[in-house]
Amino acid sequence: MKKIVTAFCFMLFLSGCVVDVSKESPHSKLLGVDWKLKTDVYVIKYDDGPEYVIYPCTSFFAGVLPDGETTYNEKNIGRYYYGKTIVAGYRKGTVFNICRVLKTTEFEVGTTYAPTMLPVDAKPKQKELDGSSLYFKFKDKGILNPEYAEPVSK
Repeated sequence: MKKIVTAFCFMLFLSGCVVDVSKESPHSKLLGVDWKLKTDVYVIKYDDGPEYVIYPCTSFFAGVLPDGETTYNEKNIGRYYYGKTIVAGYRKGTVFNICRVLKTTEFEVGTTYAPTMLPVDAKPKQKELDGSSLYFKFKDKGILNPEYAEPVSK
């Protein structure tokens, strides 16, 4: 029985584990705050994943963007390249609300934190967006990267 439990735990570790950490500090600071984009972003869907991931149009993320181009272009919406599709784009000034923060632990990638977001004017049944690129390097502070977004006072 011990071998079965060990094997099961190892399989979970390899396949990844997702936990909602929204109520834990410092991630809880993101909730209840609206965040305004300071840069244009694309929303990208990968062939091998269910997530819709936000990427700022900046040089840091140029490797993910089509042709490494960091200037937002509406014509890129719907573009397919290297196993990913640009499904949407949002312009600087768009306001988002954080729905929750998910912690994912995977064997190959390690631990990542992803605030799931929706624009404040989201339509019903709109898919939540993975804002991990906006949280990168600022998760310990519980804020989005000030280069990409700023809190909006209500």
